[in-house]
Amino acid sequence: MNDSNRDEIYESLMLSTFSKHQMHYFAVKRVLDIIVSLIGIICLSWLFLIAAIAVKLQDGGPVLFKQVRIGRHGKHFEIYKFRSMKVGSHEVHADYDEEEDKISKVDQDDRITFVGKFLRKTSIDELPQLFNIFKGEMSLIGPRAFMAHDLQKMSEFNGELKLLVPQGLTGAWQVYKGRHDLSAEETTNVELKYVNNFGFKQDIKIFFQTFIVLFKFGHQQ
Repeated sequence: MNDSNRDEIYESLMLSTFSKHQMHYFAVKRVLDIIVSLIGIICLSWLFLIAAIAVKLQDGGPVLFKQVRIGRHGKHFEIYKFRSMKVGSHEVHADYDEEEDKISKVDQDDRITFVGKFLRKTSIDELPQLFNIFKGEMSLIGPRAFMAHDLQKMSEFNGELKLLVPQGLTGAWQVYKGRHDLSAEETTNVELKYVNNFGFKQDIKIFFQTFIVLFKFGHQQ
């Protein structure tokens, strides 16, 4: 993508973000986020309780892992996850492999607890983000919420584009086939494609694809 094309995309996105049509999209999306996240929190309260007890009994450490991430328009917030690593570990759920230039979920790390491995494999560790969504810090669908140093590895243009829309619990990368084999640049391009074409049609598609991915992954275990 050359600089002129990038400028055109960025300008069109900035304009569309503030158009009546796109403002309507974000308003409705926010209402849906509140409704779905609240229903999820209530219906999955039993699972939250079981996971919390399991994490606590594992080593007596804190139940939740909190980490500062960057949300829409560069706003910082604390993301919530069930703690899956040993107490005192530098807990990073999406590690950047400098040698392979890959973004992958590190499940073989010896810092991960026995309970943590199960939580990660089933993605139960991500469920507390429903509270982030309910609070308006995230959305159900959107690009991943990065840490500051991860965002700095991207170009200023790409970083600004990713922050035009709310960061999501699931998104284009999570449902992309072979996502763990993508390079950091390829991963960024997958998410930028979502940003460049965001809308209800794409959100609904990703929403249902997420359940398909989780279902297939569960049967592979």
